[in-house]
Amino acid sequence: LSDRMIMDWARKSGVWPAKGAIPCNDKPEGLKDLDEASIRRAVYTMAPLQARNYIVMEVKGNLLQDERKELLTKFDSSTFKKSAVVLVGEPTTEFKKKTSSRLLSKKQAESDAAFRIKQTDEKRKKLLAKRLKEQAKATKKAKKELVKKMKEAKKKAWEDRKAKALAADKPFEEKEPEDDKEEEEEEEPEEPAEVEESDEEPPKVELTAEEKKVIFFPHDIKDLTSGVLSTKFGKFTLPTKDEGFDDVRYTWSKESSSQEYFKKWIMERKLTLKVEDLVPGQWALKTYKEFATTMAGWQKKMQEYKEKLEAKAKDKAVKEAKAKAAAAAKAAKEAREKVMAEKKAAAAAAKGEDQKEDENKEEKKEEKKEEEKKEEEEKMEVEE
Repeated sequence: LSDRMIMDWARKSGVWPAKGAIPCNDKPEGLKDLDEASIRRAVYTMAPLQARNYIVMEVKGNLLQDERKELLTKFDSSTFKKSAVVLVGEPTTEFKKKTSSRLLSKKQAESDAAFRIKQTDEKRKKLLAKRLKEQAKATKKAKKELVKKMKEAKKKAWEDRKAKALAADKPFEEKEPEDDKEEEEEEEPEEPAEVEESDEEPPKVELTAEEKKVIFFPHDIKDLTSGVLSTKFGKFTLPTKDEGFDDVRYTWSKESSSQEYFKKWIMERKLTLKVEDLVPGQWALKTYKEFATTMAGWQKKMQEYKEKLEAKAKDKAVKEAKAKAAAAAKAAKEAREKVMAEKKAAAAAAKGEDQKEDENKEEKKEEKKEEEKKEEEEKMEVEE
């Protein structure tokens, strides 16, 4: 009893699932009734009513305690003996041999397929080479016949011209065309038809040392999806009589070894699998809330500190701008005052030169007057 067997019944009845709709073997999908679990409910309702032997092959269901207990309640203890067979730990030699046999069969099938492809390819190449050879031979033969016909036509034309000349009683000196004495090529002997060889047997393969160490046969479709495995493996347990079983048998290893192996397997998955349903607890939520509050306070203080630095920088920039403006104004004032002083000095200098020139003129006038006065005095002395 399992979903995979229900899917197998559907296939045998000609009902196939949608293409690519089987994510795993344990809970295959692709059939509406199977996806809605209606067939499963009908099967598990009718099964306890029939006094028959059943094997429940559910991977996830058989590893979860709650689902095992729920299944056992459907079967009356007075009618059914409930046994759990645990195959965990080191497999038996028979199981390992079966796995190796399946691996060898798969490897042999792959090798046979590759061999047949190679054999077909070689036959195709031989057939192509034969056709090309026949085409080349036919082309060579046609060319040879064409040359022969051209020679015969040339000789016949010469004979016609000779006959006409003799009939007209005219001399005919044209030489007869010579036959090219080519060595006749020996015709290639016909190749005997190839006898169809019997199919060659594919080579036998063997497992490598690494392949012989493989315990479980690898399947393309896994028993459980990665999502189901990552969310449920932490709850997996091995069955016990306390759950309602009449008998619990450990087939591969003893109970203690199986429990140790199973515990180790779960620990390895905890290290490697992504836990999809992992949620934080109350302590984590409380701690995170406190951390978020503290972080918000730190960020607020940091923002205030940055704002203070920006304000200081802004004030400093304003002061520096004012100082630069004052310095520029002072420099401009000093430049204006200097220009005014230079203008005043230039004006004063110009005024001084004019005044000096006037004084020189007055002095010359006075000197002239004195000279004229002296001349008059000298003239008066002479007259006396």
